[in-house]
Amino acid sequence: MYDVNEKDWKILRKKIIIWQENYIQKLNNEYIELLQRNNKASQNFWDLERRIFKDKKSIGVVIDMRKSMMVQNILLSS
Repeated sequence: MYDVNEKDWKILRKKIIIWQENYIQKLNNEYIELLQRNNKASQNFWDLERRIFKDKKSIGVVIDMRKSMMVQNILLSS
């Protein structure tokens, strides 16, 4: 297990908010594209529902913000 120093932990806590917002904005743009496809409205809807179900489990959307998880979170997000 890696020992996380306090300086790095504070930097991550400040940056994670920005990174998460950017990631979710990227997802939102992809959802818009998905909804604008030339499929039936119901097909687009259900495709979006499946995609959101998958994406909401992503570390970019939800993250365990414990200091002990910092290194693991960084590795999982790359």
